[in-house]
Amino acid sequence: MVRFAIDEGVYEDLALINQSDPKAVGRVLSVLQQLETDDDLKDRLLQQGTWFGPFHILLIESQRKRNFWRLKTIDSDDAFFGYRIIYAFRPVGAGNRIPWIRVMAVIPRSDAYNEQHRSFQRAIQRYDLL
Repeated sequence: MVRFAIDEGVYEDLALINQSDPKAVGRVLSVLQQLETDDDLKDRLLQQGTWFGPFHILLIESQRKRNFWRLKTIDSDDAFFGYRIIYAFRPVGAGNRIPWIRVMAVIPRSDAYNEQHRSFQRAIQRYDLL
């Protein structure tokens, strides 16, 4: 069993997104709810390069030591959704008795590979405090 959590910084991201794209916030919350309740999907969140339904999962190579991953989704019209969900995985070990996945940030698609993005930097800082 993998523990699932949403970092409080994600809600900061959603508040900013809501100012310009309220429909996107609903979509992100729907995906987060699905992640929280679907054990099969949680298991697939660690399968590099996997397509699972509308989800595409990628390890962020430059953040391998933090085990950061990027989740892309496809909209109903087969277009990529405008935001990426960044999450971290921590396996059992080093004082961690239960593996966990923690959603760390929601980043606009245009900045998904920009590790200097405000939300990405916040995610790194918060992860390093865990």
